[in-house]
Amino acid sequence: MKSILRCKKKEPYTPPTFLDQINIMISQMDGMVEQHGEQLGVLKMRKIGSFYFKNWLHVNEFRKKIVRANTREDFLVATDELKSQQLNG
Repeated sequence: MKSILRCKKKEPYTPPTFLDQINIMISQMDGMVEQHGEQLGVLKMRKIGSFYFKNWLHVNEFRKKIVRANTREDFLVATDELKSQQLNG
């Protein structure tokens, strides 16, 4: 929504950073767990989580981990590993 408002105001578009995308995904996963319960919420995020990073390089291992996550904790461990991997180069 913010990008649409910026476009109307003729402001330059700046895409979300990698860390922003991770934080947005975690927030969405928390919402899914809150709304559907942990088991179904995590299953839904397994399906859509990889779409957050479809244009990023070197995230194949991360995709595999989130597709196999069974709990919210598994999902958070995978995102923490990805954050540290990106921060450490």
